[in-house]
Amino acid sequence: IVNITPPANLTCTQEQVIIDVNSSQSGPNLVFTWTDATGMIVQSGPGKTLTVTDPGQYILEVADTTNGCANMDTVVVQTDVSYPTVEAGPEVKLPCDVYTANLSAIGGNFGTALITWTSPDGAILSGGNTFTPQVEGTGWYYV
Repeated sequence: IVNITPPANLTCTQEQVIIDVNSSQSGPNLVFTWTDATGMIVQSGPGKTLTVTDPGQYILEVADTTNGCANMDTVVVQTDVSYPTVEAGPEVKLPCDVYTANLSAIGGNFGTALITWTSPDGAILSGGNTFTPQVEGTGWYYV
């Protein structure tokens, strides 16, 4: 009997999950062969768990080397990923005698994500972890 416990979803913070068949039969004569949806073997041997980092379908075949009997089960590893969206805002043109500017980004779906501004050319004076930093100098600013 093969009984795969449904794994947790892959997320931005949980980049690997363990597929567990500990409720299945066990014994020294059993071989657990895991394949992906293409039929490629991803693991084979006595292990009853499989650690995966990619979503998709995984098939387990448990074969008894003593009597030649085998059984299969399938599980789907899913993702629950919602990437944050962000737009750095419109271009800001500095007049010749002005060296600072206030930028204004927009975004959504942040959850617990952090916003960070960087620049290889200019300086972030304040608000580097906000949507509205004050910057100094010409150049590219990235959020």
